[in-house]
Amino acid sequence: GVWSSYQQMAAGKALSRCLVGGLFRQVCPCQTASTQAASCSLASRRSAHFETAAYRRDHQQRHGQRPGGEGRSKGSRKGQPWGGQQDPRVRELLAEVKAAARAKDCNEVLQILREVPESPPGASWAPVYFSALAACCREGRYLEALSVWEDMPVKDEVAYNTMISFCGRIKRLQEARQLFSEMHAKSVRPSGMTYCALLNGLSGQAKVEDAGALLEEMKGHPWLDQNTDWDQVYLLVITAAARAGQLERARAYMREARDDRNILPRQ
Repeated sequence: GVWSSYQQMAAGKALSRCLVGGLFRQVCPCQTASTQAASCSLASRRSAHFETAAYRRDHQQRHGQRPGGEGRSKGSRKGQPWGGQQDPRVRELLAEVKAAARAKDCNEVLQILREVPESPPGASWAPVYFSALAACCREGRYLEALSVWEDMPVKDEVAYNTMISFCGRIKRLQEARQLFSEMHAKSVRPSGMTYCALLNGLSGQAKVEDAGALLEEMKGHPWLDQNTDWDQVYLLVITAAARAGQLERARAYMREARDDRNILPRQ
């Protein structure tokens, strides 16, 4: 049938974000090879940086830092176990980890962590381990990231977000789900970013049933409305449905986003 103007606009929005794969091929069979290549390239870039740019902004906002700039004061982490001024040795190793991360040298990052004098490390060393984890995730080094994760002195929501997103990106959905369940077991409440991290992995592998179940779970938590980008949530669920070839279900999610969440597509 003929789509309504809203559905056409919603489809255009999803297409512009490279999130509807199979849906696009059926609605627009005239897609060229160059357009397909560009779409795949953009989708790859979005996935590769999901746990870096998005979670860096999330971490900065939660800890009083200006996105793209410095925080309130050096070493300050309001509301964290390592809040206050950092020990000079912590600052030194943190600077070394960041330098190795910029050089994309994960082996050097792990070597620096061996210089942490405390075993097991105390909460004051959490910034060093978080930077090391982010560096390994950016470079796609799962085993290295896992070794850092196991030794982390503090595993907060942002750290879980980073690891869940990374596992989803490298198609380790079982590990991503286990981390998500572990958050509940350890009384670390997931945020909208956490759900989006898991949804990103599910949508990448067309797990529409799991994505739909996760969406229903989110709707049962009213407190998520405070920090959730429902626009992104529905885009990821629509992606899963489209990639699974369930076009009617994708359209149903579009209608639900409009009717229940008043989400209108951007031009």
